[in-house]
Amino acid sequence: MVRQAFAGMPEVPMVDLFPAINVRESRDDFTLTAELPGLAVTDVTVDCCDGVLTISGEKKDTAQRAEGGDRWRVRERAHGPFQRVVPLPLGIDEDRIAAELSDGVLTVRLPKSEESKARRHTINIMER
Repeated sequence: MVRQAFAGMPEVPMVDLFPAINVRESRDDFTLTAELPGLAVTDVTVDCCDGVLTISGEKKDTAQRAEGGDRWRVRERAHGPFQRVVPLPLGIDEDRIAAELSDGVLTVRLPKSEESKARRHTINIMER
């Protein structure tokens, strides 16, 4: 019996590109990280307006096109435009937001304003 290459693999539909994120909070800031493998700085835009952070861009199709008698057997790597919108908490100093892209991970530092840090205090919880 001869097996066909990649036979029986289900076809995976292309999904919207929606970068996964993590957000960590410290006393001074929030740090958001987003997975953007294979993208360059020129492929990504980070905007902030009225308390909303938007990460957008486009993952280009770098695979060679199937031509002539060739055909794709498996094609799961997504490509196309993407956008992730993240509402920010109150007290972010939007003028000091900074971002960097390294090894496929976008890191966005969201500094807290001095006013929001000064107002923050722990509330004691009473036991009944």
